[in-house]
Amino acid sequence: HEIVKLIDEQSTHIVLVTEPPLTNNALNQINGTYDIFTPKLIAGSNARVGVVVSKDLEAAELFEYSSRDMIAITIRVQEKQVVIVSFYADITFP
Repeated sequence: HEIVKLIDEQSTHIVLVTEPPLTNNALNQINGTYDIFTPKLIAGSNARVGVVVSKDLEAAELFEYSSRDMIAITIRVQEKQVVIVSFYADITFP
């Protein structure tokens, strides 16, 4: 799966589109606790963005890596798209 674009529908509603679409069947086929999908460089951005999906299928996180900090965005599966439902800036990970 590759992130092909981020669509800004509203300031607080961003749809993450993957190719191929990230369906529940695709999530069920994930082995291990986490699976990192192929990162794709977003046009106009220095950061590489990858999707990390938890095995329990209840939550997923999109990690945007910049040079010195990380932004974690919580997403959920809706239909054949992944919808960002919340995000946390300036998160530090050990």
